[in-house]
Amino acid sequence: MGNYDDIIDREAPEPGSRPRMPIGARAAQFAPFASLVTFAGEIAATDREFSDRAVLSEESLEELNEALGGIAEKLPGAVPVRIIHYTPFEDGRAGGRYVNETAVITRIDTARGEIRLADGSSLSFEDLYSLEEVTDDE
Repeated sequence: MGNYDDIIDREAPEPGSRPRMPIGARAAQFAPFASLVTFAGEIAATDREFSDRAVLSEESLEELNEALGGIAEKLPGAVPVRIIHYTPFEDGRAGGRYVNETAVITRIDTARGEIRLADGSSLSFEDLYSLEEVTDDE
């Protein structure tokens, strides 16, 4: 005979003096432990991919400037590009990550030091890591 064989098939005892507590009320007793959820979020935040902003070499800066110059000659209009840029974390934490995407440049604003994209967003020249025009045969 194993452990608990004598009681395993019995019904749970019903309290005789008061009604059984509803499940929602029983769950509320453990609400103070909900603060641990934010602790789990903190732990998850430390696991995310994180990069410092790269410092570009003179050669890389020249290549970036040449690419911007080539795109500026084709504006006004829309120029599709493959771009790698730095994006800071949105939750205000230190650091960020590099994003590789295809976008469409509609304007280069040298006074503000940024490029405008077709989706309405803009990127600072300082955030650019690499820029390459997408040709029709790609």
